[in-house]
Amino acid sequence: GEGLIVVSDFNSIELNIPEKDNKITRITKGNDKIYIGTQSGNIYEVSTNLNLSLSIANGEKNIELLEFIPETNQLLFDKKYPTFVDLSTKKEIIKKYGAIKDIFSVRKNLYLISANNGVSWIEFINHQPLEKHIPLYKERTNCIGFDSINKTIYAGTSMGLKIGNEDSCDFFLLNNETLICKDVLYFNGKIYITTQNNGVLIFENNQLIEQWNHQNGLISNTTKHIKNYQNQFYISTNLGLQILDENGKSIYILNKSNGLYTNQVIDFEISKNQLWLVHQKGVQIIDINQIHKTQFIPTITFSNILVNNSDIQKEKQSYFNYTQNKLEFVVSSISLKYSDEITYHYKLDGLDEKWQSNNYHDNKIEYKSLPAGKYTFLIKATYRNQESDTISYAFQISPPFWATWWFYLFLALVFLFITYVIYQYQLKKQRTKIKLQNELNASKLIAIQSQMNPHFIFNSINSIQDLILQGDVDNSYSYIIKFSKLVRQTLHFSNKEFIDIEDEIELLNIYLELEKLRFKDDFKYEITLNDVEDIQVPPMLIQPFVENAIKHGLLHKEGLKKLKIEFEKKEILTCTVTDNGIGRKKAMEINERQRKQHQSFSVNATKARFDIMKEQYHDDLGIEYIDLKKDSGTQVIIKIPFRQNY
Repeated sequence: GEGLIVVSDFNSIELNIPEKDNKITRITKGNDKIYIGTQSGNIYEVSTNLNLSLSIANGEKNIELLEFIPETNQLLFDKKYPTFVDLSTKKEIIKKYGAIKDIFSVRKNLYLISANNGVSWIEFINHQPLEKHIPLYKERTNCIGFDSINKTIYAGTSMGLKIGNEDSCDFFLLNNETLICKDVLYFNGKIYITTQNNGVLIFENNQLIEQWNHQNGLISNTTKHIKNYQNQFYISTNLGLQILDENGKSIYILNKSNGLYTNQVIDFEISKNQLWLVHQKGVQIIDINQIHKTQFIPTITFSNILVNNSDIQKEKQSYFNYTQNKLEFVVSSISLKYSDEITYHYKLDGLDEKWQSNNYHDNKIEYKSLPAGKYTFLIKATYRNQESDTISYAFQISPPFWATWWFYLFLALVFLFITYVIYQYQLKKQRTKIKLQNELNASKLIAIQSQMNPHFIFNSINSIQDLILQGDVDNSYSYIIKFSKLVRQTLHFSNKEFIDIEDEIELLNIYLELEKLRFKDDFKYEITLNDVEDIQVPPMLIQPFVENAIKHGLLHKEGLKKLKIEFEKKEILTCTVTDNGIGRKKAMEINERQRKQHQSFSVNATKARFDIMKEQYHDDLGIEYIDLKKDSGTQVIIKIPFRQNY
C-alpha cells in the first residue's frame, strides 16, 4: 500500500547534527578531522570515528567561509570580521580585511584571499596573518586561484573573470559574455574554474584550452565546487555531483536517483576515501570505493515493431512492399531508479547520417514514408558513461513495379522496339518516296517522249515545209523558232518537279500553234486562267490530254474544230479540256476499224504519273472524262497538285 521503494546503489551514513544546527552551510578538513559550519554560526568538529563536538560557538552570523590553514593549525571563518582561530589554544585573531569569500594557498605561509573589497596577499609570520592589498583587483571577488608556473592570478569578480598579475590584468570574456565564477582549482599546471552557466573552464599558460559542459558530458552547466582526489575531479552541480577523469570523461554521477538525499549539494569535502556531502538536511557520508563498484549498465529491447500501425515483431517480417513504408520502433530499458538519466541513441542506416537522441520516456521512434531500399535500425541506451549493447533490426522495402530494374528493362526494350518500328517505317517511307520519285521521273520521260513522238515531229516539220514551199518566209521562220523553243523547254523542264504555271501555259500555246498549222483556219483554241497567279505545277501534265483531244476528237470532225482549256484554282488546281469533236464513242469505232488503241501511249503514261502523285501528295488528284450530249465532244477534268510562290 506504500508503492514502490527505490533502493540506493550504496550504503551511506547520515551525520547526526543537533536539531538547532541541522542547517549546514560549509565543510572543510584539517588534521584528519572534518569541520562543519552551520547557519546559526557554530562550528563542529567531527573525529575519525564520527564523534561530533562543538568546536567554536560563534553565534554571531551564518558561516559562509570555513577554511583550514595547515601551517598555523588555524581555522579561518567569518564572524563580524574574518577570524583566525588556533585549534589548539582556541585563541582568536580578528582582522578587519573586509568580508573574505575565498582563500587560496600559493605556497607555505603565503595565501591569496578574495573579499568584498578585492584581492589581497596574506603572509603568515609567527602565526600572524599580514595583509597586502593588490590595487588592480578592487572589485568584489567571490573566488580566487593562482597559477604558480606562470605567476598568474585568476579572480572571479562581480564584473567577471579577471586574469593577470600585480602589474596588469584583463577581464576574460567567453563568447563576448562575462563569466560568473564559483570556484578555482589549480592542478598539474592547469587552472580549473567552475561557473554558474558555462560549465568548467580549463586554462593552461594563461590560455583557455578546454571547456567541460553539458554538450560534451557534464550533467549541467551550472557548476559550483570542484576538487581533485586521486586524479579524479569531483564537481558539484544543481543536478548532483559528478566524477570525471583528467580528460573530462564522466566516471560517475551521484544524484537523488541513486542514493543522494537531494541533488542540491551545498558543499562537499573528501577525506580518507570518504565523500562528505552537505545538503539542506545535514551531512551524508559515502564510501568512494562503493561508488565505483555500483556502476549501472543499461539494457535495451524492442517492445514493438509496427508497420503501418500493425505489430510485426512476432512474425519477424523483414520484407515489405512499397505501401508498407511507415515504421515505428518501440523500445524499453527497464529502470525505475535511473530512468531520468537514460538516453536512447538511434540511427537508421540507409537514411540517417548521424545518430539521434531521445530521453527515456520518449521511447517511440517513427519513420514515415520511407523510400524503397535496404535499412538497418540501430539503437542503444546510455546511462552516464555506460552504454548498452546495440540492438538492430534489418528490413527492406521493395520498390513499386514501375521502379524495378526489370520494368526499366521492359521500358528500354519497348523503346527500342518502337524506335525500330519507326526506323523501319521511315526507311520504308523513304524507299517508297524514292520509288515514287523514280516512277515520276520515268513518267516525265514518257511525257517528253509523247511530246517528241515521231508523228508530231513529222507533222510539224511537214507543216513548216509547206509554208516554205508557199514562200511564206516570215511564218515559216516564226514556226521554226516556236518548234525549237518547244523542244528546248521540254528538255529543260524534264528534270524539274514543279515549274511556274506561266511556263506550262507557254508550252501549251506553242504546241497548239504548231498543231493549228496542220488544220489551217478551221481550228480554234482558247486558254482561260481563273486566279492562278503565282503558282507552280508539275510540267507536261496537260499536253497529253490536249493531244488526245485533237487526235481522237477533232481530227475526224468536219467543219470548225474548237478546243477550250480552262484553269481554275480552289483547294486543288483544276484544268478542264473541252473539245467539240466527234466524241469518244465514234472515236472508238474509228479506232476499232483502224485497229488502234483508243487512248494514246502518252495519256496512259500520264495516268500512271497521276497515280504516283496522288500517293505522294495525298491530295484528291485524278482525271475525269465527261461525254457531251449528242456526241458533240468530250470534256476532261484534270485535278493537278500545285505550289504557291512566295
